Amino acid sequence: MNQLKVNRQQSIIGLYQQGWSKRRIARELQLDRATVRKYLAAEISKSPTPQTGSEPDGSSKSPTVQTGSASVGGAPSSCEPWREQIERGLLAGLSVQRIYQDLVSDHQFAGSYHAVRRFVLRQQTVVEVPYRRME
Repeated sequence: MNQLKVNRQQSIIGLYQQGWSKRRIARELQLDRATVRKYLAAEISKSPTPQTGSEPDGSSKSPTVQTGSASVGGAPSSCEPWREQIERGLLAGLSVQRIYQDLVSDHQFAGSYHAVRRFVLRQQTVVEVPYRRME
């Protein structure tokens, strides 16, 4: 069975602990995603009590939960400094594409269109539209 060198294994584990996704780690280290999963699974199985997340010295840290649809405890959005401009654009009825273009041209925004789109989608609340049942 092929093994990665220890420094590559530690790179995988270190980047994952910094909050990088498995896909991003695989892309940056030029590895297959299955390889990244294998080494992370081996590292997780070494942890003392993965169910509770308690540390070996008896202390416990509060776990952070991350789901695919919403992040809790993750890094702040790159759009957060421009929240006011984005909200003004939404109130003016501008599209997300237009808001992004204005941020780039007027405020030297370095993020991507998709970052603005995700930010806008997270800010919007779902409004239930009433409907009538037809028989």
